[in-house]
Amino acid sequence: MRNLGVVGVAVVVLLTCAAAAGGAGPSRVVARSPDGKRVAEVRTRASGGDALWIDGHLVWPRVDDKARVVRRPTVTGRPSWARAGHAVALLAREAGGGTTLVVALVDGAAAGEALEWNIPAAALPARAIMWMGASKLAVGPREMEPKLVASWDAPAR
Repeated sequence: MRNLGVVGVAVVVLLTCAAAAGGAGPSRVVARSPDGKRVAEVRTRASGGDALWIDGHLVWPRVDDKARVVRRPTVTGRPSWARAGHAVALLAREAGGGTTLVVALVDGAAAGEALEWNIPAAALPARAIMWMGASKLAVGPREMEPKLVASWDAPAR
């Protein structure tokens, strides 16, 4: 391997960081469920923005042909699976600049549904997702620093 030197290494690091921050990065991010049986994928869409696919099925954002609303959110981090593998959460930046918390349910009567919460400015920056139970999670700038807690009623399995 060729010696890149300090400047070469710095350039490689900067390019890697730019790709991770939404530059010309990979068109797919894969996260396996805790048991390894399910796959959540963030895929870049040809029309712009990202989409969440679980086990090969588009889960979020849904395309509403009747309303003709086209969303182009950009996922800002790696999807985070619940410990039991029944849901996956992610954070996304909307085209208008807002940040959204998304929870995709993968088991039970609501399987395939995605829940969304707008993150208020007081809870930003939102970078870390912390699962606090089967239907409750927190979001904050880093682990163990929650700024927003979201919960929902999960239908019986």
